[in-house]
Amino acid sequence: MSLKNVAIWTLLFFSQFLIGIKGYAQFYTNNNVCIADVQQADGGSGTFTCPSPLYTFDTDPNSINQFWQFGDGSTATGRRTYYEYSSPGNYTVTLRKTDAAGNINTVSKNVMVGTYPQQPKFNGLMETDTTICDGVTLKLDPYEIPLVGNNYSYLWSNGDTTKTIEVDTSGCFSVQVTDRTTGCSRTAKIEVKICLQEGGGGGGAEEWYFGQGATLNFNRSSDFVPTVDTLSDGGDFFQEPDEENVTFQPGPAGANQLNSPEATAMVYGPTGALVLYTDGVNLFDANDTQILDAAGVGLVGDNQSTQGLAIIPKVSCIECEHHEYYVYAIDTTTGILSYSIVDMRLNGAQGQIREKNIPVQMFMAGNMTVVPLESGFQIIAHQQNNATFEVLNVDSAGVFSTQVNIGTPYADSIHVGYLAMNQSFNKLAHGVVINGENYLEILDYDPATLALSNPKQIKLDIPAPPTVYGVSFSPSGDLVYATISGDPALGQQSFLLQVPIFLTDTASIRSAIIRLDSSTTEQYGALQGGPVNADAGAAKFIYMPIKGTSKLAYIQLPDLQGNASIVGLEIVRGVDVMNTVGLGLPTVVYAAPVQSGDGLAASYFGTCFGSLTTLNIQKVCDPMRNKFIWEFEDGSTQTGENVVYQFPKTGWNKFKIRIKIYNPSFIPDGLGGQIPDFVIQATETECMEVIREDSIFIKPKPIIDFNGDYFVCSYGGAQGFAEVRPIVTGGNTFTYDWTTIIGTSLAGDPTSKDQTIKVAADYVLNVENDYFCTNLDTLVIEDRCDPIIEVPTAFTPNGDGKNDTIYPTFKFVGSLDWKIYNRWGELVYQTDNSVAELAWDGTSRGVVLSPSLYTYVLEYDGEYSDQAKQKKVGYFWLLK
Repeated sequence: MSLKNVAIWTLLFFSQFLIGIKGYAQFYTNNNVCIADVQQADGGSGTFTCPSPLYTFDTDPNSINQFWQFGDGSTATGRRTYYEYSSPGNYTVTLRKTDAAGNINTVSKNVMVGTYPQQPKFNGLMETDTTICDGVTLKLDPYEIPLVGNNYSYLWSNGDTTKTIEVDTSGCFSVQVTDRTTGCSRTAKIEVKICLQEGGGGGGAEEWYFGQGATLNFNRSSDFVPTVDTLSDGGDFFQEPDEENVTFQPGPAGANQLNSPEATAMVYGPTGALVLYTDGVNLFDANDTQILDAAGVGLVGDNQSTQGLAIIPKVSCIECEHHEYYVYAIDTTTGILSYSIVDMRLNGAQGQIREKNIPVQMFMAGNMTVVPLESGFQIIAHQQNNATFEVLNVDSAGVFSTQVNIGTPYADSIHVGYLAMNQSFNKLAHGVVINGENYLEILDYDPATLALSNPKQIKLDIPAPPTVYGVSFSPSGDLVYATISGDPALGQQSFLLQVPIFLTDTASIRSAIIRLDSSTTEQYGALQGGPVNADAGAAKFIYMPIKGTSKLAYIQLPDLQGNASIVGLEIVRGVDVMNTVGLGLPTVVYAAPVQSGDGLAASYFGTCFGSLTTLNIQKVCDPMRNKFIWEFEDGSTQTGENVVYQFPKTGWNKFKIRIKIYNPSFIPDGLGGQIPDFVIQATETECMEVIREDSIFIKPKPIIDFNGDYFVCSYGGAQGFAEVRPIVTGGNTFTYDWTTIIGTSLAGDPTSKDQTIKVAADYVLNVENDYFCTNLDTLVIEDRCDPIIEVPTAFTPNGDGKNDTIYPTFKFVGSLDWKIYNRWGELVYQTDNSVAELAWDGTSRGVVLSPSLYTYVLEYDGEYSDQAKQKKVGYFWLLK
């Protein structure tokens, strides 16, 4: 909606309501009303409902109180109601409404309430999946016992209308079976996978359609990196490389069929490809073909709202996602928010408008924003001239609307421009004009409770007109950008503002607002970060149309406070979108991604050399039987889903897995295991055999060498210690941890490689290298005192009482044999193993021998040692 017509629009809006609107004298009811569906979900776990209750809406803008009677004794109040009948039949729905003057008017309608057909199922289930071999055709039949009569219609997700279909491609296939008499239907779905065929996906780069055929393309680029982390101890294999450094470069693209001064809307399907787009008057598919209803008529709406368009994927109960879409629109003439339903199964699977203009709320301003939820979507819109937000939950149960009264309470407030949500979906921002002043209002949003709270109004210090219009959060959410949109033809100025909402109070925020740019010749429009479906961490620019040009300005560094790098505010530096832009940018919605396929899922754990590596692969192509054969470089093989193998070398180790897949036997299931497995397997046929190759990085493990034996001696008060100096290899850097055998840390520094140990015991050294591989070894230090023996080098047996004998001195000796030989090798003395007779006086057979060099031989064992008997040979001089 053009800003210069805000006042005119407001007067027109209320004048239309005062005189009444033709075509809305009665009230709205939906076409197909069905009793409450109380069937049980598969397995009996709760009620599984795809409801089609009665929905009523009073479209008379003059009525302020409504009292509903549903014809079965039940009543309700309010402008809109949902009601489920417990029994089928014809009912009269009566509305008694009161206007502001107290006048009462009563109107009635007849409704037919029907029952549901028998539940369709595949393989006995409402929703299931199966896998077929490539080249096999599968017949899908939702009823083992066919329905009686011709009173039922069938509509498959691929557009087929026969009772059964045959498929030979992967994908989701659902069937909607409708009772033609009542219009009530039930659905079932089956996911068909082609054995070991990866699912399709990826719809190309995101594009924005807006203005008069203008298109902005987000050209995507990225680097691919290996998925294997060589430092990890586990992971997945048979995986595609990961994307890194994802960037988007905006650029022009082809033209489209839109013609809108402001609001447009687009929706991308579960594969990421564009499905529908609209300017409020016309609706087009991705091939630019107009979508019409069964009578050949398009949408009934206008293209004058500011941000009053959105296309939402319908989240169905048990149907394939997504073949139905809601087109939400705010009619700027009546202020009614309504939606139309587009069914892409109809018209030969080319799409068709099935229902139009189902009213949701009245008195709406021309803006709304969409929030994706786990269970569907939420639309947040605002009513005009009050403090009421309209919150619509769109999920598998249908469309349910609630009102939240919060925010600007002023009766003369005008809500124009855009509603914006931050990337974390926890703050909402919008512009509002209060008493002729432009304000920015910020509210908190709780994704868990879907509640709006803590409104904060920030005065922008620019009187209206010109009027606050575009609003967008920076990627971090710390800043809000806003445009003040002025029409140069009316002598108005446009501004681009940066508002630091991270500050604590409104006064601080207001004083820190920066006017980044202004113009008296250009009219600034919406603000929007893009692309909408950007990867986490990917840089987003904030885009701004300038009315009547063919270029978009954009802010490259929107998280930079105060000195943002603005590119394109001078039109010659903007992004060329080829055709003329207005003030608006599109509301872009993505369906939840769904990929059908049957790829391999395999993993490993344990990558340190010398340890066992566990290899796992999940069963594929269920219900087909699998045989997995693992083949390794050393020629060995193993069979099974889970195997354990010790790879023979560090670094990359190649392996193969041979997968044999067998088509199910023609012998039916359900015979209670009475037929032996070998009989069933003998009747199976081979579907395929595939071989996959991959590599696992085996990391080096620390190797510990204690470099000898160590002992200490503590007997007899002796003090000894062992200097332990291990040699560690198998890595670049290491960390050490010394403990006793019972796990207590060593005294001193247990993280030092070298240790001085004084106590005989068992010790454990645990080493980790820079590959995060560990090894430990046990060091046994014995309490062992080795024998110590010393023999003099000479003695003088001359009878002077000094040094007349020679004998060995010793410690820690158990037994000792002492022999002495002359230079001719003759034995001249020998003990009898008695320590008391070790001393030799230099005689042999009573004769003192002549001076000479004599040889001795000592044989002994240790007193506290377990060593074998040892021998010591030496020499001494006999002198006179």
